[in-house]
Amino acid sequence: MPKKQSNSDNFVARYLAPLITEFEKAANPERAAPMSRYMKNRFPFLGITTPERNEIIKQFIKTYGFPDRADLFLIIKACYAKPEREYHYFTITLAGKLVKKAEPNYVEVIEYLVVENGWWDSVDSVLSVCCRPFFKQHISLQRKITRQWMDSGNIWLQRSAILFQLNYRSETNEELLYGYISELAESKEFFIAKAIGWALREYAKTNRKSVEQFLQSQALQPLSRREAKKHF
Repeated sequence: MPKKQSNSDNFVARYLAPLITEFEKAANPERAAPMSRYMKNRFPFLGITTPERNEIIKQFIKTYGFPDRADLFLIIKACYAKPEREYHYFTITLAGKLVKKAEPNYVEVIEYLVVENGWWDSVDSVLSVCCRPFFKQHISLQRKITRQWMDSGNIWLQRSAILFQLNYRSETNEELLYGYISELAESKEFFIAKAIGWALREYAKTNRKSVEQFLQSQALQPLSRREAKKHF
């Protein structure tokens, strides 16, 4: 006997149906193949360009609005269950537009978006539209949550702990930034070493002297040091 759909399941299906229709209409198999190759064939694509996708999402939200916060996680999971990357991008965009009034339990949304289907493109998008604005609003959670991320052993959560302050400028917590970098300084994981260099390079735009002093005192992977000093 087929499983009976709940009201929540029905809502998610109804809410996403117009988006699926528009995405399928815009799909381009010729573009999809090279897009997938660029992501090391980790995910299939529909072949929708970024401007096209952004316009579809914009019109979708304008027409159908935002889901209740209670339904957001259900929609995220439904989209992340789909193989095509465009659906993952949509739900990251949706979550980002709801971050301004996010409660502390929004951390669960961030962590799910980072860990599930994790790759640099989705992780960095989550950092940009969800994670950084959230922690600016919830400063008291920065240390507690990012400490958990560092201890998790998950490279995408660790990358997020290093990069969540990327545009904080004078509000950057140096102790957290340098502390986390020091903990992972010997990592040979490409996405961690790259993140370390990126974080230092960006913070140097605000406090170059501090970064220079840190680089003199801290052993780093060559990739991290090279990235950090790119614009010196």
